[in-house]
Amino acid sequence: MICPSFIRVQDNIKTDIERKFPGPTKATIKRGDSVEPDDIIGHSEVSAGQRLVKVASILGIKTSEVEKCLLRKLGDSIYKGEIIARKRGFLGGKKDLTSPTDGIINEIDKNGDLIVKFLPTPVRVIAGAKGIVAEVGEGSVKIASTVDKLTAFAGSGKLREGIIKVVAKASEFILPASINTSCQDKIIAGGALVERAAVEKAVTIGVRGIVTGGINWRDFLTFGIGSDIGLTILITEGFGNSPMGADVYGFLERTQERFAFISGEEKSLVIPTAQESPEEKSQENQSWMVLKKGQRVRFYDPERKDFIASVLEISKEPKLLNSGFSAVTAEVKFDSGETFEVAAANLEVVG
Repeated sequence: MICPSFIRVQDNIKTDIERKFPGPTKATIKRGDSVEPDDIIGHSEVSAGQRLVKVASILGIKTSEVEKCLLRKLGDSIYKGEIIARKRGFLGGKKDLTSPTDGIINEIDKNGDLIVKFLPTPVRVIAGAKGIVAEVGEGSVKIASTVDKLTAFAGSGKLREGIIKVVAKASEFILPASINTSCQDKIIAGGALVERAAVEKAVTIGVRGIVTGGINWRDFLTFGIGSDIGLTILITEGFGNSPMGADVYGFLERTQERFAFISGEEKSLVIPTAQESPEEKSQENQSWMVLKKGQRVRFYDPERKDFIASVLEISKEPKLLNSGFSAVTAEVKFDSGETFEVAAANLEVVG
């Protein structure tokens, strides 16, 4: 029986890594340049937000009078403590308003409030990977590089980056106690289940991402499929208590302390390598292979919480199914201990 094979772990494959700029950026490289992971590829300016200054309310003037009371023009840079507006009285008195922050006067809204944009923060964008610059665009740079890649079963959250840190063994839970300040800016990994409280603590501490075997289905829905809660989550096995497969856990252990990109949208963990001139390898993580006893397989059923199982037996002849069709079947045992007989064609070998 031939079944599709899903390769979760791939080593030394060629791919283009896209480095998106966080704001207006002046690129320092050009197409064809060789870059190292620590090389600066651009200088960006990132705005940290804005502040509302209630000029009309503080000075006790009409909305229409705000602009003529300003001592600085729209577009001017201002600094904390600087007088930015003044109301003059009938007998020579005056009332001054000082800026509560450094920034740029952006606009006056309909309520007579001044919108002050914080001064942009300079940010140096690094390559993050060794390779050749393949493309330089307005908002990003693509670097042709060699990577090790893990493809997960499910994920949520945007593209982030950080150092991999294993915090639990394959069959353990990731608990709040497993997460401390040493996990800040890291991608933490391991475990059969991550609890909601652990995710909430990770967000508070500043963890960049979590890679784990399972998560409770209700928690996953709460965090939002396709949304972002402040960190990125990858689920490698299924929902509920799902011990991480030996292939995935081994991959994470040997790549611990390496820099990686994690994306819930792509359901992937990408780790740049230091390899100079790799052989061309296919990026396809799906192929076909003969189904055999003992293999690890994935069976998707929306009513199930676990999806990874081991093949116990394969029928020699087609059997009549409840659907009325005849097919070769396989008896599989899920990690939860439950056994189930399914059409072999509905299984995917996990490589």
